[in-house]
Amino acid sequence: MSTASGGSSAKLAAMLRGISPEVALRVLLLCVFAGVALYYLLEREQSFTLHVQTKSARIELTDADPAPWYVAGATLCQRAEGGGDGEGTLCDLKYYNSHQSEEAEVLWQTGVVLTISGMDETYLSAHITVPEGASRTSTFDTAEITDQSVLVFERQSLEDTASLVAAGHLVIGEVAETGSTQLLQGGVYEIRESLKLSSGPSVVARGSFLPGDSISLLDKSGDPVPAQILITAPLGPRSDFELVATSPPRNSAMVVQRIGAVKTQITSRWMDRLVNDALPLALSIFLGLLGASLGIAKNVVSVGTLKRWKGDT
Repeated sequence: MSTASGGSSAKLAAMLRGISPEVALRVLLLCVFAGVALYYLLEREQSFTLHVQTKSARIELTDADPAPWYVAGATLCQRAEGGGDGEGTLCDLKYYNSHQSEEAEVLWQTGVVLTISGMDETYLSAHITVPEGASRTSTFDTAEITDQSVLVFERQSLEDTASLVAAGHLVIGEVAETGSTQLLQGGVYEIRESLKLSSGPSVVARGSFLPGDSISLLDKSGDPVPAQILITAPLGPRSDFELVATSPPRNSAMVVQRIGAVKTQITSRWMDRLVNDALPLALSIFLGLLGASLGIAKNVVSVGTLKRWKGDT
C-alpha cells in the first residue's frame, strides 16, 4: 500500500513540475475571477437614504416608544359624535372638538398612522389613524388623541424646532393624476452596502426622483421596511416640507410608482458593488506584482540555464 501511494505522489509531483509558471498563473487568474464574480453576485443587505421635497407623506409608527413632537401654534381637531365644541376656525366644529395649544407636546403610540400634508400657506396637518387595542394612548398635552383626529400646526414650528423625528413604515407622495395636489416634488437617494475593504457602509449607487413619483421601501418578502425619518422645513416654495429617511441594512428594495410607467423596484446591482469596492483594485495590484515576479524569476532561470549551457560547451 505504501509503495502504491508513494508512486502516486511521485507522479503528482512530476505533473506539477511539468506545469509552467504561465499556466499556473492563468489557472490562478481564472480561480480569482470566478471567486470575485461569485462574491459580487451574491445577494447583499443594503440601506437606503432618501432626501425629498414633498407635499405629503404617510408614516406608520413602529417604534415601541415613539419620539414626542413639540409643535407651536397647534390645534387638535378631535372627531366628535353629534357635533363638536371649542374655539377657532381650524376645525370644523360640526364634526370636531377643538383643543388649542401655543406649545404642544404630542406623545405618540406604536401603530399610529400619520398622513402629513400642507393645509394652507400657514399650517401643516397630520391626519391620524389610531390602532385598535393599543396598550397606551397618544396625547396632545393632556387631551387623548382619538381615531380620525387631525393635528394642525404652524409651518413656522418646523423652523423654530428645527425638525420632527419619527420611525416607521413610509410612503412618500402619491401617483400623479389630474387634480392631484399631494405630490412629491423631487429628491435624491443613495444606496449603501458594507463592502469587503471598507471600514463602514459605502455608497454604491445614487439616483433622483421625478415630480409625481410615489416611493416606498419593501423587503424581499414584500413587507414594509421601517426607516428613521426626519421632517424639516422646506428650503424652497414648491414643497410643504422636506423629509430625510434612512432604512436599516436589509435585503430590500425601493419601490417607485411613476405616471405612465410600470412599478419599479430599485436596488443595488453587482456592477455597482464592483465599481465602488476597493477589492478588485487590490487584487489587480497583487496579481500584477505576482505576474511581474514570475516574469523576473523566469528570466533569471533562463539566464542561469544559458550560462550553464555555455560553460558546458
